[in-house]
Amino acid sequence: MLWQLWSANQAAFKAAGAPEDFAAFRAQHNGTTIVVLGVDGMQGLEGFDPRAGEAGKAKPFAEVMREVCRLVNQKAPPLLVGCVSATQSLDHGLALSAQLRHRLTLPRVSRVEEHGEDIVPPHRLKNLLVQDMGGHGRALEALLQALRELKDESDAAAVIGAVMLQLSKKYPCKWVRCGDKLVNIDAQKADLIRLRYNDACTRYRIEVPYIQLHMMLNTVPANSKDLAPWRLMDYSQFLSDPPQDGTEWEEFNAAFRVLRPLAFEEVQEVPVGSLHSGAIIKPDTLKDKMVINRHLKRFKARHRIATASKDCGNPKARKNPAAAKPPSRPEKHECEVDGEETTVSLTRTDVLVLNAKGAPAADAVLRLRTQTGDLIAECLQMKHGQSACHLEDERQKACDEDDIFVVLRNSNAEAPAGENLIFVSEGQFADYYGVYRGRAFSSAATSVPCRIQQ
Repeated sequence: MLWQLWSANQAAFKAAGAPEDFAAFRAQHNGTTIVVLGVDGMQGLEGFDPRAGEAGKAKPFAEVMREVCRLVNQKAPPLLVGCVSATQSLDHGLALSAQLRHRLTLPRVSRVEEHGEDIVPPHRLKNLLVQDMGGHGRALEALLQALRELKDESDAAAVIGAVMLQLSKKYPCKWVRCGDKLVNIDAQKADLIRLRYNDACTRYRIEVPYIQLHMMLNTVPANSKDLAPWRLMDYSQFLSDPPQDGTEWEEFNAAFRVLRPLAFEEVQEVPVGSLHSGAIIKPDTLKDKMVINRHLKRFKARHRIATASKDCGNPKARKNPAAAKPPSRPEKHECEVDGEETTVSLTRTDVLVLNAKGAPAADAVLRLRTQTGDLIAECLQMKHGQSACHLEDERQKACDEDDIFVVLRNSNAEAPAGENLIFVSEGQFADYYGVYRGRAFSSAATSVPCRIQQ
């Protein structure tokens, strides 16, 4: 663990005086005994829970922390690497010690190995489950134990139930009450949640493994309209390979785009860069373009529709657009959709429409109202490995000049040049999809290398 921390925080270790080459450092001090003392599992010590109160000061946890502080406060203090917990402040744990501190980034754990060999038992959901542990070693330990007790042919419900049982014993899910701060001790017992700070420790983001989100959602009514979108996808649908025509990739990205605005208030002014954080955005000024956030409803078009602003929602034939049946009211930008609402207008900014297969336009579209009152289209093109990649041609079919073109690829590719372009490939999955990155990988059809053509 120490070497993983060093690898993820080399600048901080160097600033603290830690040797870069430990073997060379040891060779220079043959007459000196170097002791590496590791204390783990302190959350299991008596007095951990009441550590902030008066009663906790006489308990074993407080005694160990006082001894750590005594070591650190010597005239020639040792290098101390302290990992109190994912969210617990180290400043609280070492309140009696006033030495200089460097905040370290906890490394992501993506494999459980012994002697370099992956020891997580095989299962059809293994790769997705490993991703859903969010890089937390202890969550992976729970997954390892659960899979060891089950067989590869066990169904999804049995596997997820076993993993959730293992995790809930040690890390019960907690909802933080409105008004409580996440870093308050009473509100931070959801130990699988992390605060990941920037280098200057001036900002942080919250990271939570999907498995814990899944656990929390299972404690609320299944018909909750507010929370239902966060489920996004159930595990059972990943027991078979996704369709090779890219259907599941398109459905996933449409659902994820509907999810994104829920992080912001309805009709809040939001920069495009926040709605697509983690993506490559060109030009940089597009990140700061302010739009009015709307909570979206998703629809499926019954026929092929145009997605460019000037005729968004109107019929568009596959081969000869002029041969398409003209809309009765083109100014309404209406299209027929599946579901209770049989027709929707793409002058609305609270709908996302997934296009019919084969349309010479974007795969999905929504309208955005800019801060200045303009109505533009956001055109989503979901590219899977076997599909053609003539980017500029597709933009001309999908967008008008001021529209935003979003390209979502299921394979690794360099971002092409372009204006009003938002680009995501496998290299951006972790930052763009966050806790849902495992679902992004699992929804992608088998990739075939394809070069993007300008």
